Amino acid sequence: MPFKDFPIWTRPRHHLDIEGGAGNHAPWVELFYDLVHVVTIFLLGNYLSHHLDWAGFWTYTFIFIAIFFARTDTRREGQWHVSNVRNLLKRVNEGLRT
Repeated sequence: MPFKDFPIWTRPRHHLDIEGGAGNHAPWVELFYDLVHVVTIFLLGNYLSHHLDWAGFWTYTFIFIAIFFARTDTRREGQWHVSNVRNLLKRVNEGLRT
């Protein structure tokens, strides 16, 4: 890709003007879980700031890894579920039209 075509140097476009832009957004549930994830990491950071020893570090590390994998699984499940529900509703709608 030439440097002048790099997305940061192009003119901004509205998300509805981009091909497929109307259906390419994050659902509210995913944004809520992102917020929960950020707050949890913030609270873990506060825990670590009050427990500056090896036990606090390992507790932080294990809980962080558990939250990381839980968030990864919920995100993957949410994307699969939302896309399949949308496809199902689209098929039902097309079936009712015929």
